[in-house]
Amino acid sequence: MWLLLLLGHTAVAQESRNAEEQYFTQRVLPILHEHCYECHSHASGEASGNLMVDSLAALTSGGTRGAAIDPTHLEASLLLKAIEYSDTELQMPPTEQLEVTQIEILRQWIVQGAFMPAELHGDATANPSVEQGRQSAAQSHWAYQLPKKWVGDNAHLTQSLDNPIDAIVTSRLTVDGLTLSPPATRLVLLRRLSYDLTGLPPSLELSQEFLDDPRDDRSATEGVIDRLLASPSFGERWARMWMDVARYADNKGYVFQEDREYPGAHLYRSWLIDAFNQDLPYDQFVTKQLAADLLIGHSDDTAGSNSTDAIADLPALGFLTLGRRFLNNKHDIIDDRLDVVARGLMGMTLGCARCHDHKYDPVTQADYYAMFGVFLNTDEPGGEPWPHRMVDSDERRDSFILIRGSPGNRGAQVPRRFVSLLAPEEKPFTGGSGRLELAAHIASPQNPLTARVMANRIWLQLTGSSLVESPSDFGLRSAEPKQLALLDHLASAFIDNDWSVKHLIRTIVTSQVYQQSSWHRADAYAVDPENFLYWKMNRRRLDFEAFRDTLLVRAGELDQTMHGKSEAITTAPFLRRRTVYAYIDRQNLPQLFRTFDLASPDTHSPGRAQTSVPQQGLYMLNSDFVDELSRQLASRAEAACAQPSEQLSWMFQQVQCRLPTERELELMTDFLNPSAERANTASSSSLLVQLAGALLAANELAYID
Repeated sequence: MWLLLLLGHTAVAQESRNAEEQYFTQRVLPILHEHCYECHSHASGEASGNLMVDSLAALTSGGTRGAAIDPTHLEASLLLKAIEYSDTELQMPPTEQLEVTQIEILRQWIVQGAFMPAELHGDATANPSVEQGRQSAAQSHWAYQLPKKWVGDNAHLTQSLDNPIDAIVTSRLTVDGLTLSPPATRLVLLRRLSYDLTGLPPSLELSQEFLDDPRDDRSATEGVIDRLLASPSFGERWARMWMDVARYADNKGYVFQEDREYPGAHLYRSWLIDAFNQDLPYDQFVTKQLAADLLIGHSDDTAGSNSTDAIADLPALGFLTLGRRFLNNKHDIIDDRLDVVARGLMGMTLGCARCHDHKYDPVTQADYYAMFGVFLNTDEPGGEPWPHRMVDSDERRDSFILIRGSPGNRGAQVPRRFVSLLAPEEKPFTGGSGRLELAAHIASPQNPLTARVMANRIWLQLTGSSLVESPSDFGLRSAEPKQLALLDHLASAFIDNDWSVKHLIRTIVTSQVYQQSSWHRADAYAVDPENFLYWKMNRRRLDFEAFRDTLLVRAGELDQTMHGKSEAITTAPFLRRRTVYAYIDRQNLPQLFRTFDLASPDTHSPGRAQTSVPQQGLYMLNSDFVDELSRQLASRAEAACAQPSEQLSWMFQQVQCRLPTERELELMTDFLNPSAERANTASSSSLLVQLAGALLAANELAYID
């Protein structure tokens, strides 16, 4: 009897289960497929709001707003409110409400327990979360592995390729039947080196010395490289590169009822110039920009700190403090600092996890707010002589996950710590704000990102081509570089040589890869039109700073005084100093800067655009600044030489660092000896000024070959 009752009960249960499964499969599942799975399923790899809807376990565990289905109060489930549009802040689908019949189907399904077959997505009680999936992908992602030195076929090293860069690139080229291009000429190479290392054109004297050097090309070139690396102009050039990374500006942007200036911003620039000139190890360079104030009296020698030096390093904190002020919204200010730290130093888009778990990378909201807590516990006391000094807060401030990024909607409390992806077993920070511990993690040889990111930035600056497609995003959507072995070798060598920036730069510029010609080769172009494999050197436009500084140099007007406050360069009297000392107005960036592709100071910049637009040429034709320089160059030519032909040769040599060819001299002479009709409208002096302007204008079209 009991057996019959049990069998009957089982049959009824099975029949009920079959009915539930049929209802779900035939009526519920099509709606979910059409309207939900694109953004909330394991199959699509998407989890907007960290919510999956393709398993009951995922629905009950929920996303950033909590459980989508509440088993204890089914009719009050968040999913039901979303599809009924009863909550103005949560309406799903977001583009258009479901039809009435569809809403009723889902409502009946939810209130009856939201049955979902286990086989729909594996075991319904143990579905892997999207975070687990991302962590799994991260384990094999190229950027999250420690970089390794290249170990290849030694045959390449015996063929006079004693620079590993040449061996790596040649090894890869050989696979496609390609070779390096012939070496560039001495004059071309000198110009390339001078611009890349100092941002200035080579002087006439240096050009002549290099061309006349009787030593072999390698010895002569290495001598010039060492000379340029030791030049004070080196620091000015590379500080400007870093100022793009650090979103440098001299003011705060839009603020209300307060001084919009950063009166001590120039101190950060001066610190950068000195740091590059002194070849401050990059791990210390990073640490001081995050925690210079915490190094005062610090006993750890590896931090490069004694009390006197640490006080002098306080302007380094401008890396954090010189961003936008966002009307002093502390959450936006901290978000800006997290962005420049994460993208600028590690190529990690941490800011994408402010409102929800990162959509692609294994970075959670908890990671974001754990790092957020570091800067939440950091204050700016201000005051001279360090107006942007930072100090740890006197009282500890707890950090909470902010649901959907809203300060009024707190979630769980999170301790201050590093990103779990890079430090899965890391304990919470305990030292003050945690900035020093944060710096130690970022500048650690065990961090797979930091050395790679900086090595890639240096390579980009020297070759005009990034090894990584996205220089400030090394996440899961960043494709593996075609020259990964080269990037890894540069990064590991960077660490092994005490994080020396100058050593890494010297290694690159002494390579045959760097010193090869930029001439076009049809055979190689057919195989690798984008030059991803570096079968030639890339031709590059002069950037704005190099272009303007070249005009000053060639006109004999450059003032090489170093350091000091920023000055406007767009209004008369025009500044004669290097462009790195130009005043950068974050809110009203002058049109001149935009015309010549200066990086926006509003946020961290991975790299600059390169455009060719009519406004650039029009500036050369109509600028009062260029007109002044043209008159100065013509005046110097008249003072130096009595004869017009000598004046032409002198002026041409000052601008081009070589004598004019016969044809060039003939064309200039014809210009100075116009027809009778033209002679009535222009004096010889004014024609010389025009010719000087034309010679200077050639720099607007100048390339680094």
